Amino acid sequence: MKIAFISQYFFPEQFSNTAIARDLIARGHDVHVFTCVPNYPAGVFFEGYSNASRREENWEGIRISRVYTFPHGKTAAALLLNYLVFPLAASWTLSRRLAPTADVSFVSMPSPLLQAFAGLFLRWQTGTQYINRADDDWVEFFLETGLAGGLLALLFLVWFGARVCRLWIAPDERGATRLLVLQQCASLAVLLLMLHSFVDYPLRTAAMLSYFAACCALMTPAAALARVTRQACTPGPFVTPARAAPARRPMRSPGAGART
Repeated sequence: MKIAFISQYFFPEQFSNTAIARDLIARGHDVHVFTCVPNYPAGVFFEGYSNASRREENWEGIRISRVYTFPHGKTAAALLLNYLVFPLAASWTLSRRLAPTADVSFVSMPSPLLQAFAGLFLRWQTGTQYINRADDDWVEFFLETGLAGGLLALLFLVWFGARVCRLWIAPDERGATRLLVLQQCASLAVLLLMLHSFVDYPLRTAAMLSYFAACCALMTPAAALARVTRQACTPGPFVTPARAAPARRPMRSPGAGART
């Protein structure tokens, strides 16, 4: 099968796309990759690559066509241009370089979703079947961990639902309003990260996973913590520490130290 593999990121950039393409080649498919000039994560083109050189390569049996690329740089404006230019440049390159027409276009999208436009354009132009791989932490977690992971995820969702009901519907942290608000904010953060995980992979980033774990810890029942917090914040009677009496120097006898 002839596959048009479309993604902004590919070797020498370190993404799973490389392993996927290798596996397709090993299965006997003809893979033609349409990707950017490598510039991730530094935001500048890798040494030896540019919009004027090494645009066409053959690497481990994989044909690679690198489309015109605006490097994402270090600013939000440059990153936006990088995201906007790729689908347009990829569509143009697909229409000129892909001959004969591919049997299927496979769009792998770590981010952003705009990459899908190139695959949709190819389907509109040639009727090529379109397959989209959008990252989903939930599905990949189940695929990697099996039934045991599914049960753990289900237990977590039951716990999360119970804590959300307790924090928002029937809060029991009376007298600890600040702590309750903090826990409610933590529950919102956990919920947003779980929803984000349906279309991306935030929890595979160590910093985001740590943030997720910290918010879950804040959601745990904290009655004892609330009592300790209130006690620490309650001013007690001020007690002046007693001053220690000065040490007395030993008295010397009248004849002590006299020469005989």
